[in-house]
Amino acid sequence: MSDSPNWIKARLECTPDKIFAALYAQIEEDLRKFNRLSHASRNGRRFILQKQDNAISVFHAKMIDDHQTMSGKRVIVDSDYDQDFLSVELDENAFISRRQEHVLLRIYPRWNPDTLTCDLCIEDQAIPLWNVVGRILEPFFFGDLG
Repeated sequence: MSDSPNWIKARLECTPDKIFAALYAQIEEDLRKFNRLSHASRNGRRFILQKQDNAISVFHAKMIDDHQTMSGKRVIVDSDYDQDFLSVELDENAFISRRQEHVLLRIYPRWNPDTLTCDLCIEDQAIPLWNVVGRILEPFFFGDLG
């Protein structure tokens, strides 16, 4: 009996709050990587992350000094960029990705009893978490290159 998978525990972890936490963690990791890898070519500008309740926001900022924040630096939003932002919000049964007010993606969680995972779906296609976050962030990082 103890060799059987714990499907009950897995199903209980398939909640909007758990998915939101996983999305936030992956976005945070990808922002850290992008900022580190692209810093020299971006004149000190960085993407920064904010989380409020059930919303994640990403926007450009310029580092100005060493006062403490989440990332270890104090930031000020550059006025050229403060109107351009990306957000991911929990909206009833879906996560909505927006750039400013334009909806980019609708991401739906779906329990998969065969794999005992909580799949993220875009247009009814299950997509790995890293790929969902890539689809959210790529146009913002690199522009709409097609």
